[in-house]
Amino acid sequence: MKLAKHLLIILGVMVSMSLLSSCGMSTREKIESGLKEPLSVYPTKNLEDFYDKEGYRDSSFSKDDKGVWSVYTSIATRNDEGKLKTEGVILFIDRNTRTSKGNYFVQNDSEYE
Repeated sequence: MKLAKHLLIILGVMVSMSLLSSCGMSTREKIESGLKEPLSVYPTKNLEDFYDKEGYRDSSFSKDDKGVWSVYTSIATRNDEGKLKTEGVILFIDRNTRTSKGNYFVQNDSEYE
């Protein structure tokens, strides 16, 4: 009797595990199909292919306006005295006129004390 009870419990656990794992596969397939289009641009050699995807535009933007990209990067380092020095670059790329302007900056925390 105990053997039959244990076999029934093991069989019930195996059936419930198989049902639960099969339900997860449909969810996984939905996620993979949803990510297929956005991830189709990787890897890309031309950034224009990546950024020319149609996005949200309200009525104030013309269809031919490609906009301005802003690229900002900085790094902060601390010297032996504990002073913080930040160096960075900000670059504005006008995609309509194909021109770029940028600034390089250095900030020391001793300037603010």
